[in-house]
Amino acid sequence: MALRAEGVDRPILTTSAAASGSFIKKMGVNAETIIFPRPSYDTSSTDPRTASFVMEYQNRCGAEPDVYAAHAYDAVGILAKTIAEFGPRPDDIRRGFQELRNYPGVSGATTFDENGDVVQPYQMCIIAGGRVVPIKDVRQKLLEPLQRKVDSLRFGR
Repeated sequence: MALRAEGVDRPILTTSAAASGSFIKKMGVNAETIIFPRPSYDTSSTDPRTASFVMEYQNRCGAEPDVYAAHAYDAVGILAKTIAEFGPRPDDIRRGFQELRNYPGVSGATTFDENGDVVQPYQMCIIAGGRVVPIKDVRQKLLEPLQRKVDSLRFGR
């Protein structure tokens, strides 16, 4: 990562697209403490749909499903439900999406707004120990030192 190679040790904010497993592996320690938002997803959820999805995914793939697997699974479910209820034509599907409210997916409830954008909660994550971790799980360990660093850069203390 060019910023780290140039000695920049400030917090880096990015999108979840830059925090893929291949990115983290390639960047190694340079990826540590990069912060980004991503769609919310909790593999330890007690929701029966999510627990069943996680178990079935692990049985078939030999790994825990990531946020992208969960959202892809929900996308197919939403499309199938919409086609079954509204029909297969593009106008039918668009109308079905516009009327969809709180689809109970494995990644949480999904709704589309009037512009067709997905309304779903996000979580802030950080790369820590070579893994993507929700910030809430490591707040005291990682964020307090980052905040001190930001304060020192901003205020010289």
